[in-house]
Amino acid sequence: MNDRMLQKWMEQEARRIMVRIPKDLGNEDEVRIFREAVKKFMTDTGISQGNLAAEIGVSTTTLSLFLAGKYSGKVESVVRGLAEYINRSCRRQRRSKEPDYVNTTVAQRILQAIKVTEQFTTNSEGRICVIAGDSGGGKTKCLEQYAATNPLAVYIKLCDKMSTVALMSRIAKALKLDSDGGLKRLVDDLTEHLKTREMTIICDEAAGLDVGRLNLLRQVISESGCTLVLAGNAHLLKTIYGSSATRGNESLDQFRSRMLTVVNLDELASQAPGDGGVFTVDDVRKLYSSGLKLSGDAEGLLLSIARSPQSGRLRTCSVIVGSINTSRQARDGRISEITADLILSTIRQLGLCVLPYLPLEPMADAIEQRKVKTA
Repeated sequence: MNDRMLQKWMEQEARRIMVRIPKDLGNEDEVRIFREAVKKFMTDTGISQGNLAAEIGVSTTTLSLFLAGKYSGKVESVVRGLAEYINRSCRRQRRSKEPDYVNTTVAQRILQAIKVTEQFTTNSEGRICVIAGDSGGGKTKCLEQYAATNPLAVYIKLCDKMSTVALMSRIAKALKLDSDGGLKRLVDDLTEHLKTREMTIICDEAAGLDVGRLNLLRQVISESGCTLVLAGNAHLLKTIYGSSATRGNESLDQFRSRMLTVVNLDELASQAPGDGGVFTVDDVRKLYSSGLKLSGDAEGLLLSIARSPQSGRLRTCSVIVGSINTSRQARDGRISEITADLILSTIRQLGLCVLPYLPLEPMADAIEQRKVKTA
């Protein structure tokens, strides 16, 4: 694959049109054909009228009338919205899907930490597990899988700008409680509800939590005797390990006293697997075995990316491998194996925003040295 082949293919894919906007919106036959294409898309994908209407920014009634050929409003805006959404969705479907949940070394370390924390949680003593690491390392998939397979666990994704009330409301909603009301009512309801259940509350994207909100979560799990799992990037640890002598941080000592396990994935990623590190060649093989075969140097290169800080880790690896596997060259049989050279070429052609964080020069040098040795 030359340095422009993948890029040209991606440009062609971006221009791919699955449904065309009728040239003459006043021509009933053209509009009818378009409506049938929309109905087929809905049947094939299983999307409901309500969800499709929400995606294109119209009411369910408007979409229903349009599909029935009875809409008398601005047809053009509805048609353009539908065409854009359907074409974008179809292009997305053509791309290689990310691997399903895989029991990687990262997943094993996270699950072990959660189970140990749960084991030491009692009705009178809630405990906290903290998982920290760069994005793309596999934290979210593991946590979602744990919540999906454990009826006593709930998964909540937070956001940086979330207020304290919004935080408690989101947890209440995940527990199927009334999520309306003021802060005191939400906290009281959550605490009372959790006292009767040995629950594990998983809060992902928790790096934006300040000391005050961390303390509030600590109070809830302390009084209810539940397990709290907080996951985020290194900023989460920076907040937790801040000085309790600083004004406003007085509660950090109490929070840290409830912490039982901490998994620092960034530190573990820099260690060799034999020394307790995460990300192994076996992980790479498990994650990317469904497409083209990986050469030995390709496995090593992907492993190097997974272990590189701020590189997007496994998420970046999935983008690279997925792009190669779904390329026209792969579908036509012109590529039979993913090599390190091909990965390097793909990284440059994609122009990945994490490019500055990838150790490309050492990778390229190592590949050249191997070529010289085998020549």
